[in-house]
Amino acid sequence: MGETKPNETKPKKMVRRSVAVALGIICIVLVVVGLVGTVTYVMPMINDKDDTISSLNLKISQLNTNNTNLQDQINQLQTWLNGNITSFTSQTNYLNSQITNLQNHITNLQNHITNLQNHITSLQDGITNLQYEITSLQMEIANLQTIINTLENQTQPPRPAITYVSPIRTVNNQTIDIIGFGFGSMPQTTNVGDGSVDMPNFKISEGDGSGWGSNWNAGCTDQNDLIGVYLLSWTDTKIVIGGFGSYLGQLNHGSQNCYFVQGDNITITVNNLTWTTILQPP
Repeated sequence: MGETKPNETKPKKMVRRSVAVALGIICIVLVVVGLVGTVTYVMPMINDKDDTISSLNLKISQLNTNNTNLQDQINQLQTWLNGNITSFTSQTNYLNSQITNLQNHITNLQNHITNLQNHITSLQDGITNLQYEITSLQMEIANLQTIINTLENQTQPPRPAITYVSPIRTVNNQTIDIIGFGFGSMPQTTNVGDGSVDMPNFKISEGDGSGWGSNWNAGCTDQNDLIGVYLLSWTDTKIVIGGFGSYLGQLNHGSQNCYFVQGDNITITVNNLTWTTILQPP
């Protein structure tokens, strides 16, 4: 009984090993088949991906070429700009220099215009002064013509008259010659206080002689202007006045100021004889 059991187990072990080997082979075959199928399936995809990669590489190459071309263009443009910037800078500097020169020229012209205007103003003032002198001379000529006519019609000695008065100007210190006939001898004088004097039957009046502003009287005892004259000499035919007292141009009558006005009428009276002229510039 004990010797028959080993003979029965040997065939069973052989069967099991054959089955295992068969199963292993089948698995290997299946794996190989699966791998082949997978490779067959994947290869077209890999080929498509390769084509895509090749296409993309081509595009990249084209883009690189384009980039190189663009960079070349940029470099050329930069070179052009650099050259033109130098030219433009030079032109700008030149134009700025021209503008500065023109501005300086304009300033010089404006200064010249100002000088011309000042010169014109000075000439106009000179013309005005000459017109005053012409008017004064015309008045003197008229007065002299009247005296000449009177003398021509007279066979007797000349009557008292003022025949000429030198120009009277708008300054205190001046010499005034009064020429004529019948002035008489030097009258008694009254000292005003500054060395100037007042006299009877004599006065020099500006304007209407009302006593203040540009209407004053000087050298007369019948007025209270406190303006005297400096008497240098007095004869029957000539009186010489050395100017006006210091009160002319200062406060008088408490709050009134007496002063010259160029172009105003000014009248000399001697013993009721009168001579009217106009005030000349200084």
